[in-house]
Amino acid sequence: MAIQDMVVSRFLYDIVPIANSAMGEDDIISNFSKSVSTLFGIDKVSFTDLKKRQGGTMGSLEDYIRNTKKTFVDNQLSEYSSFPELIRYKNGGYRSCAVMPLMAEGKVVSLIEMLSQSENKFSDDMLSSISFGASFIGFVLMYKSELVRSLRLATYFDAAFNNGMPQFIIDRDGTIVKLNRSAMRAFGASASESARITDTLALDMEKVKAIDAGIYADVIADRTNAGKVYAVSTSRINEKLVHVMANDATPTISYDTISGVVNRNKDVAFLLTDTSFAIRNASANTEKMFGYPTGILAAGNLLDIIIKQDQPDFKGAVGNMLSGNGQFASGSANLSFNESIKKYVHFTCTRFMDGLFFMLVDASIEKYIESAKRDLSDFISGSSDIVLSINKSGYIIDCNMPAETILGIKREALVGKEVRSLYADPVLLERDMTYANNNVKVDNTFVNVIANKDGADVQIPATHSIRILNSSKSDYGEVYLIILKEIATKRKLEDQEASLLLYQNMEKKLKSESDLKSQFIYNISHELKTPLTNIKGYSTLLHDEEFGKLTDEQKGYIKTTLDEADRLMLVIQQVLDAAKLDAKKVKLEYKEVDFQNMGNNPSIKALEESAKGKGIEFKWEVDFNVPRVQGDPNRLIQVFVNLIGNAIKFTEKGGIRVHIIRKNKGTVQCSVIDSGMGMSDDAKKKILRKNHRFFEAPQRGLVERPGTGTGLGLLITRDLVELHGGKISFESKAGEGSTFWFTIPVTPKPKKNKKE
Repeated sequence: MAIQDMVVSRFLYDIVPIANSAMGEDDIISNFSKSVSTLFGIDKVSFTDLKKRQGGTMGSLEDYIRNTKKTFVDNQLSEYSSFPELIRYKNGGYRSCAVMPLMAEGKVVSLIEMLSQSENKFSDDMLSSISFGASFIGFVLMYKSELVRSLRLATYFDAAFNNGMPQFIIDRDGTIVKLNRSAMRAFGASASESARITDTLALDMEKVKAIDAGIYADVIADRTNAGKVYAVSTSRINEKLVHVMANDATPTISYDTISGVVNRNKDVAFLLTDTSFAIRNASANTEKMFGYPTGILAAGNLLDIIIKQDQPDFKGAVGNMLSGNGQFASGSANLSFNESIKKYVHFTCTRFMDGLFFMLVDASIEKYIESAKRDLSDFISGSSDIVLSINKSGYIIDCNMPAETILGIKREALVGKEVRSLYADPVLLERDMTYANNNVKVDNTFVNVIANKDGADVQIPATHSIRILNSSKSDYGEVYLIILKEIATKRKLEDQEASLLLYQNMEKKLKSESDLKSQFIYNISHELKTPLTNIKGYSTLLHDEEFGKLTDEQKGYIKTTLDEADRLMLVIQQVLDAAKLDAKKVKLEYKEVDFQNMGNNPSIKALEESAKGKGIEFKWEVDFNVPRVQGDPNRLIQVFVNLIGNAIKFTEKGGIRVHIIRKNKGTVQCSVIDSGMGMSDDAKKKILRKNHRFFEAPQRGLVERPGTGTGLGLLITRDLVELHGGKISFESKAGEGSTFWFTIPVTPKPKKNKKE
């Protein structure tokens, strides 16, 4: 047994005695909390009673659970958590939490609050186990509450004395003081002063006195309702009077009889529910039929195990019966207990006592057969070859659409036609049908089929394959399946396959050439970096006057050389990055990224100084609820440098603003907003497109053209964002500025393997 199963078994072993005990509500809750905390290693487990509260504060966790009725889990509490309660948990030293609703009559009546000092504490399996236990305890609490309420109401029986249940008030010697009309009808009793309970119910007073409240004695009504069985219970009103109730127990006897029959059948089970489908009881063989514990099943709701797609039909059928349209409801439904246990059943429902009785029949085999038939029908309909169904006498009973097209004969004319009439040599057909009948496979026999083309019979070269479709009895007896493949069509398919193979080989060749091109660019870029490094080194020495004094004009020329060398180095680095990205050789090094601290990165600070030197305002803004993300910090800084650098380049006045927000629970959005020259509609069409790797928007309208660009920066930015699993886009209007934004997931999503 797996450790998880052992924990669940122990959990159930602990809570069943709690449920069966005579403890009060507070003690049951306390003991259940201790069991959850001990068995699952949870640091704090507590209950919050919502029955006496009007509702949670708007936007609170309590308000969220009341509305959604779902368990809330946060396995990594932080100061940026969504609800104020979560921040309070975090400040209390806890790292993960789960808050589970406790339901009663469709409403959230309590919250189970579970806190752990460890991260990632609450798994789906753990919460599923606790949820079952919580449902069970919730049912017990509701039952005990109802029992207490019922006993209290019984004390004031006068208010409900004239309901449909036979009731008596008797004195200590057994004389009937009072009885209702139901008692008169059921037992033929009278209201005379001399009537005695011992005569009416055939119970002596000693037995009546021995029946304590809640303990029943069976009595058969042998007068007006012969054959009915009543369960009699008593409760003492005072020292002189006793209240006697007789409940019709005949349905219970029927229930026991049905149970005995059903439990002997492994393919049939039953459930007893209330009208809201809460399961009260289940037949003993339910666990064998479904492979699921009967005890847990009987503490849940039938709707919880019916898949969502089948629930509307199920509710419609049963609701129609409850509305008075018939005594029975029936249908089919798929039941799902967990990922590994699923069943398809037929159900029949009828009223039983004050609830509903469901008879369930295992229909899994029937569903499999229906699925197989449907798959076969889909194959026949979707095939481009002629498919004929033939009965044992050799007549066509069905065909697909290509039979009409290729043979030139309407389906109505084909059905009922003798199949041998379609063959130029019927002897070949008869021989192969004999082979098939003896379980010999018949595949691709060459035959000539007679078709109708422009009103004349012509022979079409073909191959046929024959199988016995099924050997069981059907409306037509044994059925043969004949597949006719026109040779001309077969050759076309073979030609298409050859063409496809050729295209695939060409694609591989082109990919190989593309890889060679990327490798060449990669190598030549590295070769360029070496001499450029030397140029920069010697130019720096000259500029610093290591070889002698220079004039201002000479220093200016060397400064220009150094600036152009830096620009050329940037271009080479961009070409290298583009080549790596194109060859899919860039691997991200995932770390925790804090956008708030990223604003202090030296590269970002250098850009900020560059903007201020140009007279442009620069802002780095991060919303308070932005979480830390998993990403490659160096590559994300490269993305920001490219976007902010472009913004500075194309902005002459105004400002640049970097704004980072939490778009939703799993995504962060980063925007770079400038008040620069913007872009024309024609330029916007080319930016970020896959097939425009080298493009820079024209710089018309600038006071001064600061230099040409390769246009690689944005394309590298796009590829790096997409490598993180995000998306990039922009808005721009000529003369009004541009906004570039990209999204990035908080946690990287696993990439699916793609075939090359």
